Amino acid sequence: MLRILNSAYLMAVVVGASCAGSTFAGIIVGPITNPATGHDYILLTTDNWTNSEAQAVALGGHLVTVDDQAEQDWVFDVFARAGGSGRAIWTGLRSLYDGAPFEWVSGDSLSYTHWAPGEPNFPAEHFVYMLPTLNSTPLAGFWNNDYDRSRATYTGSDYSIPQFDIFGVVELVPSPSTVPAVAYLFVLTSRRRRYSP
Repeated sequence: MLRILNSAYLMAVVVGASCAGSTFAGIIVGPITNPATGHDYILLTTDNWTNSEAQAVALGGHLVTVDDQAEQDWVFDVFARAGGSGRAIWTGLRSLYDGAPFEWVSGDSLSYTHWAPGEPNFPAEHFVYMLPTLNSTPLAGFWNNDYDRSRATYTGSDYSIPQFDIFGVVELVPSPSTVPAVAYLFVLTSRRRRYSP
């Protein structure tokens, strides 16, 4: 039932955004549920971090917050590697000003990182993405901080990646008020079946 509500809401937001002449990033696929977290994720078209986060908020979430290695691997495997696409993926990690600490736009605490060697580096690069699988780099999936743009190149100490597009991944976390309501409906339905003739 919750999945149906999310899909209906998603369609309403997409239709509303396109009718309003929005410059938001578009949707490629989703929502896809991560069985480990129970959260839904949506892959957006290539765009800069600001537009991708605006679309994420319009959809009821934020760009992905990566809490541990398992979530890192799942997001990267499902959205960056899928079909051999080699996508770079915007995360919700950013710094507010030059030299500021990185923090999740969702407000979650930063307890896990997956930085590429030597990253984060330049203080004026405020936004973080997962590096793509292009050019046979062993750095695929590691994090890089960069400017607010939709296309980038990467040059590290031992590896370089030619120009690539950056795609957003939205994370939709079920609200706490939704879970008890669904559980309550399940209990009512269960009781009704048990006592019916």
